Amino acid sequence: MVTCATHSGRDTDFNELGLAYGHAYTVLGTAVADDQKLYKMRNPWGRGEAYKGDWSDSSALWTEELKKQVGFEENDDGIWYISAEDYHKNFGITTVNTDVSKEHLSYYAQFDVATGTGPVDYNVNFKSSEDQEIFVSMYTYDSQHL
Repeated sequence: MVTCATHSGRDTDFNELGLAYGHAYTVLGTAVADDQKLYKMRNPWGRGEAYKGDWSDSSALWTEELKKQVGFEENDDGIWYISAEDYHKNFGITTVNTDVSKEHLSYYAQFDVATGTGPVDYNVNFKSSEDQEIFVSMYTYDSQHL
């Protein structure tokens, strides 16, 4: 599961594109429409596609052909599309979540890191049927981890 969050603020306040501040959304997938990279998004509230930028449900950029191409459905289900450019401007955090079915709570992929001397080497592999750019970030709790 891929989730993301808008820049900080109260989720009762919205930016000029209709996105709630400090609110989490789900990235359901990606698509290409008219050579434009799009992310298919979902508001976990499950209703009210408040997003009103390019490629929103009410955007004039949609043609019937493009809607068919990406599987667009007009429903009040909280699902909408956003361009990759607008996504990167409006979302401050993107997280790939692990299978947390046996965990109490997790927001990130967590790896056990050996403490001790010497370098630590980890390999993480991502597979996709599509050519794409991905961004990975990492941090440590303190200097003894890496």
